[in-house]
Amino acid sequence: MPSPAVLPVFLFCLTALSLLSLIAGVVLPAVWSRKFHRRKAAHDVLRLILDAWVARKGKEDPHGTPGEPAPASGGEPGKEPPGASLKVG
Repeated sequence: MPSPAVLPVFLFCLTALSLLSLIAGVVLPAVWSRKFHRRKAAHDVLRLILDAWVARKGKEDPHGTPGEPAPASGGEPGKEPPGASLKVG
């Protein structure tokens, strides 16, 4: 059975590996990629991560209140999406 001192070392290594993966997989492509679509995708993922982190810290979420799903239209809650009032026919 491993000694109790192994657990903090394991958690530290797991945290360091997670942060390194985040930096290598999201932050670096968002900054240094030559391909626009790769930079845009990495930026979107980074924005999602940072928004979730800010919401978790208890601050106001820029996309609505924490725990409230974002509207499908991408607009403000309670407003119709653009073109919703147009009648076809």
